[in-house]
Amino acid sequence: MACPPTCGAAAAIICSKEFADKHGLDSSVRIAAQAMTTDGPETFGAHDMREVVGFSMAKRAADQVYEAAGIGPEDMNVVELHDCFAHNELITYEALGLCGRGEAAKFVDDGDNTYGGKYVTNPSGGLLSKGHPLGATGLAQCTELVQQLRGQADARQVEGARLALHLTAPCKILRAAQPVISAKAREEAAAGQEVFRKVVNISSIAGTGGNAGQINYAAAKAGILGVTRTMAKEWGRYKVNVNAVAFGPIRTRLTEGSAKGDSTIKVEDKEIKVGVNPDLLAQMERMIPLGSGPINLRAG
Repeated sequence: MACPPTCGAAAAIICSKEFADKHGLDSSVRIAAQAMTTDGPETFGAHDMREVVGFSMAKRAADQVYEAAGIGPEDMNVVELHDCFAHNELITYEALGLCGRGEAAKFVDDGDNTYGGKYVTNPSGGLLSKGHPLGATGLAQCTELVQQLRGQADARQVEGARLALHLTAPCKILRAAQPVISAKAREEAAAGQEVFRKVVNISSIAGTGGNAGQINYAAAKAGILGVTRTMAKEWGRYKVNVNAVAFGPIRTRLTEGSAKGDSTIKVEDKEIKVGVNPDLLAQMERMIPLGSGPINLRAG
């Protein structure tokens, strides 16, 4: 099975968080790590066709990315990979560490490469489904992943993709910090020192009160509250105070609305409705525990 080479083009704009905030753009997706590798001696020296098509090269790139991002393959739940040929997809499963070497066939038979399994690979349909316009292929896959992480993939949406973004990262950071903090606390106790520390996690009103249309995001932010309570109980003995802050609405041109709901922005000559009803904004502002006003990120 080989994908059909097709014609096509793609472009992507990568900007700073400051630019995104200024223009009311969604800046929730960031590139945590990336790597580029090339052939090694094993490509031809191993006399293995898997090496000729890049198994070890792909594995080195994946390992470098995992290390730089501080994650492992078990932390992912959605993957877009290069399936220009059916067997290339199987090889890449193993190179990325989604399964052990030689286990790709079982990985597929067990349904662990699709919805309901360990991972969802190529929810876009992959190259075998949508064609392979060469240079545009990679950006199309990046677009799919961005939509997945933003919860905008419609019927293709992988449940948990946003949970990984908003909940897994804080958990992994706290887990990595625990042995360092506990060791330091024991040293200080042995020396008769009393040192207090503080951890502040970030939640949101969506997590404390829910928000229509943001089920994944709200679930992740509610999860932060559970993590905070648990860590407060576990780390109290180390004299670490663990709290969470739930921010209120952030005003941008995308949240500005009118009582009639007729606020719009123009995108590619199309008028798109935006904004949050002022009554709802006022209600959210009253829910802010500290009673402070909303953050204003409007240009000017």
